[in-house]
Amino acid sequence: MYTRKQKVKIYIAFLGIIYVIEALTALLILKDVISLYLTSSLPKWMLRIRYLAPIWIFLHTLVGIAGAKIWMSPPSLIRLHTLYALAISMFLDFFYPISFFYIPISILSPFLNTLLFISFFALIFYSFLMNKIASFLFIPYVFWIFYKMVFHWLYFILNM
Repeated sequence: MYTRKQKVKIYIAFLGIIYVIEALTALLILKDVISLYLTSSLPKWMLRIRYLAPIWIFLHTLVGIAGAKIWMSPPSLIRLHTLYALAISMFLDFFYPISFFYIPISILSPFLNTLLFISFFALIFYSFLMNKIASFLFIPYVFWIFYKMVFHWLYFILNM
């Protein structure tokens, strides 16, 4: 069992890891996101740019808290699979915007978003077996991933 001080350190570590990954992603793609919003005629349902940062911060805070809860669960094979699913999901979450803006294979970004969507379902399944609160903390992020997935598939189809 973890002491209160150890739990706080684990929460800070997971939030720090998640925020660093997302900050690197934001630094890499910020200029391109702004130009996409300024030059494209985006659909009405497209989220406005001023809402992106608060939503990202909120959702990634939930992911960091859920990751810490998974880490503090008793060691088991399910915990290991859950941590692998979280690592794969975070890698895909880091890599898909880079693929959208910098790799000229137009189907790669929607495909990676679909893989991210599937990997989060695996993550929710495994985390539900260990820590139900952690699995529920992932659900808002799945809705965000679904939104991104629909956007990227539509963007791909409309720009074929």
